[in-house]
Amino acid sequence: MNKKFLSAILFGALMVSSTGTFVSCKDYDDDIENLQGQINSNKDAIAALQKLVGEGKWVTNISPVENGFAVTMSDGTTTSITGIKGADGKDGTEWTIGEDGFWYKDGEKTTSQAIAKDGEDGKPGATAPSPKIDANGMWVVYEWDAVKGEFVEKTTEISAQGTSAYVVKKDGVYVLHIADETGKFQEVTLPATSDAFVVEAPAAIVKVNFDYAKWNPTTSSKDYKALAAKFTAIADIEKNSLVKQGGNLPVLVTPASVELTDDYSYSLQTVKGKTPNITVSNPTKGLPTNITANSGSITTRSASASDCFWTLQIEPAIEKKEYVEIKQETASLVVENAQGTVVKTAFAYKVYANNKSADTYNVSVSSTGSTSYASEIDLLAYDEEKDSYPVTITNEYGDYHIITLSNSYEVEKYGLSIAEDNRTLKIANMPSDVTSITIHLNVVALGLNGSTANQNVTLTIGQEVASAGSLADKALTLDGKNQTLKWNLADLGLSAVELDKVLSGTVKMTATREYTNASGDEVKATAYNGNVTYYNAAGNVTNYNGNGNWSNGAATTLGMTINASSTNVPTAVTDYPTQERWAAPAEYTLKLSSTSGTAVVYSAEATLTTSLPTISDSYIRLAAGYTEGGILQITGTVAPGSPADIVSYDLNDALVLNGVTVLDFEDLDYNKEDDTDKTLAASYNWIANATAGTLQVNTWVEKDAVTPWYAAMYNQLYTTRNLRANIYFFNNPVNTSTFDFKATVKSTIYSATPSSAITMTAAKLISNYGGDAINIKAAIAKAVYVAGPKKGQAYSLFSTAEKTEKKDVTDYDTPKTDGDYLVNSSTLPVQIETADLTKFGLSVADYTALQTTDKFYLKKDDQTGVGQSTSSTLVGWTTIMTAINNIYTYDNGTWKQTKKDAELSDEEAKYKELFNKYIAKIAFGTKKVDVTTASTTAGAGVKAVSVEFVDDKEAAKYVNTTTLADFSVKPLAVADLTVDPKEVEIPMNLVVLDNWGMTMKVPFNITVKTTK
Repeated sequence: MNKKFLSAILFGALMVSSTGTFVSCKDYDDDIENLQGQINSNKDAIAALQKLVGEGKWVTNISPVENGFAVTMSDGTTTSITGIKGADGKDGTEWTIGEDGFWYKDGEKTTSQAIAKDGEDGKPGATAPSPKIDANGMWVVYEWDAVKGEFVEKTTEISAQGTSAYVVKKDGVYVLHIADETGKFQEVTLPATSDAFVVEAPAAIVKVNFDYAKWNPTTSSKDYKALAAKFTAIADIEKNSLVKQGGNLPVLVTPASVELTDDYSYSLQTVKGKTPNITVSNPTKGLPTNITANSGSITTRSASASDCFWTLQIEPAIEKKEYVEIKQETASLVVENAQGTVVKTAFAYKVYANNKSADTYNVSVSSTGSTSYASEIDLLAYDEEKDSYPVTITNEYGDYHIITLSNSYEVEKYGLSIAEDNRTLKIANMPSDVTSITIHLNVVALGLNGSTANQNVTLTIGQEVASAGSLADKALTLDGKNQTLKWNLADLGLSAVELDKVLSGTVKMTATREYTNASGDEVKATAYNGNVTYYNAAGNVTNYNGNGNWSNGAATTLGMTINASSTNVPTAVTDYPTQERWAAPAEYTLKLSSTSGTAVVYSAEATLTTSLPTISDSYIRLAAGYTEGGILQITGTVAPGSPADIVSYDLNDALVLNGVTVLDFEDLDYNKEDDTDKTLAASYNWIANATAGTLQVNTWVEKDAVTPWYAAMYNQLYTTRNLRANIYFFNNPVNTSTFDFKATVKSTIYSATPSSAITMTAAKLISNYGGDAINIKAAIAKAVYVAGPKKGQAYSLFSTAEKTEKKDVTDYDTPKTDGDYLVNSSTLPVQIETADLTKFGLSVADYTALQTTDKFYLKKDDQTGVGQSTSSTLVGWTTIMTAINNIYTYDNGTWKQTKKDAELSDEEAKYKELFNKYIAKIAFGTKKVDVTTASTTAGAGVKAVSVEFVDDKEAAKYVNTTTLADFSVKPLAVADLTVDPKEVEIPMNLVVLDNWGMTMKVPFNITVKTTK
């Protein structure tokens, strides 16, 4: 318990402040490392010096160096210590107190007296506090004011600007003041002579408290009389006198070989040089307990043994019917050994008197009702297993209490007795076949104000089963699913009888941990608090029924099941109040316990180390469709900006997640510590909104388009950037990890190989001298997106307006004829197929009478009197079209069926069949219909398109170069040529400017021939 107290509370919260640094008296390992972590630049140097001091070494010389000092110790080693604040190379400043008692700065005397007039009885005069630097960068000293009889602050006219280290030699020590990274001065105290030693306050502020009360007992009460009879000194206290207790002053002494004794003299000196009427004496080794810490200060009450500290007892005098206190200022502890060596601490101590006279401070007795078994139990001591005190006496005066056993049967049965120390319970006959016993006590206690308390206490003493085995440590990689940890029951080392005792109780497993959160707060958390499950040899669940019997075969293992994805939190374990879900990486203390009522039957502990899964595609990856060569290809959306437009993209759209959540994003290439040099790519943060995942870069801007121009700012496209997604697993923000990936931003239009993005039809780029103009637009065969969600899809380079024009279509109402007969494209009559004659109207009688030589041909009009009976009528094309025109029509130049098949009559269905069969045999005339072409827009991302000649002057010899705005090139007539006519290929570029600021030139040639 002491070790845990010292490391977690004292070293972690008390030992370092802006005005004081702790010097340990042993070890110099983890504790001193924790300390020196607060002094980044001098950690190793200071640690080395303090280690030497701990070994009894002292300073033989200190000389100024740039920004600090070189310290030479008695073993000959020299160590340099420099401050962080100074940037001008200024040497360290040395303040000393001369033999004349005045302050000297770097050897030059000041007008400020640093030592008070010698005290009475030959005692040395008070020494002034060390100089300091005020907010305006001026030196401030404390000088003795003889009129006031105290030290007063004096702001000198000496500038301290640029000072990052200074040393003060006084009281037999050197006090180094070293500026840390925040500009605050840390203090390091070192002995100045071989017989010197170092005493230091353990914190910047140490509040020494003592309690007092007006003695006002009820002397006629039975309890008071019993106490007075046992403790006869009580009767000597006068009624209404002040009674005091407490007042323990802690101090750190270096080197460890120094032993404080009553042969030393001790006193307190205030900042003003006063010596309050407070006696300091009775040194005992150890640190006061019941210490509370707050913002670098500590409060003390009672003392206990601890190796690294000494505790002195203070006895304030009573002046004007009140105890002397030191509340408004601080005091230094002055220590003088038998050889006359005087050393002093920093001004850190305050003394407070707490009046406990009121009835609210009457003594009281309480109990938690349980404790762990031992043959001897200190009833007033802390029970680590129960995490409580068996009996607590509040506001007690000294150790004035009487504890008696109130049940004679229990005394005889268990062999109970109370030791002479009046607090230790002895148990001679603890039964081995029970898990707990219950005893009854009576406690009578005396309060500081004379009050008494009489309390009966019922105490259950739990007897744990001791085992030869242990609970094995476990390591687990969380996966967000049900995960079961199992332990072999045999490994617990319990006999059959012991195992029955354990399993017959309430068996639980808890998982707890302690850690420091992001705010620097100490957290005690519970992640699991539940029953365990038993498994038989086949791995099936079984339950214990008592006396070695199981519901489904004997258990071989016990286990606990956890799920890191579960949002359920357990009931908190005592002293671990924070309820949390499973975290990783983390180290949990697993505790397996069996209880019977309040008694603990069995307990065992193990360590569970949790870790997170390795980042893999199964948890997070880039969407495959958005990557090339493992690099995220971003096209984003373009919005207006100045001087460059802005490309924005939501990075969340690129991630495929499973069991992880994105917390935010960061640009790993961005130097947030220094982004002033705009020529560097690291000076630009591509993440515009980390939480939302918004990436933003500038569109491409050519060098001559803006001033000033930086490639790192305006040519961000097509560069690879290192990005990070900060993620957490299983919907628990505690389980953090990172996913790093590369990304590049590009245009959907631009390609480094333009001819693969836009293709041209070479045959449409040919003409002859004096011939038709070449239509370049008509020669563009296809343009496709090269990046983005529409990659590979075609788009238009141009926008077109809606237009309506006449179009020739087949006129089915005007078949071509020869006389009355319909003809085909060869002007031959169209014969009606024999199988179709009945559909055209031939009667069955006439059809059966047909001769093999009989033939019928399709006419425009109906044919009557047909067949052997001359009574059949064959329908003509006009009759068929009358029906067809109710079924079909031209829609914007396309022949479409407008009447559904289900709506057709039998006759219409028959004529539809004949129509579709014979239109392929018949030649038709044409007619013009209106055809409207809808407007089109250029593909998304296209900003402008133009064409250019690679060489205007050379091209002008063969073609008209003034019509490029119409995407038209007209070859010159032969008569207009200034050179001999010949077939030439003229190189040109199709120039595409996109919204990303990229310009793509697609090369092609037009050909001019001498003849068609």
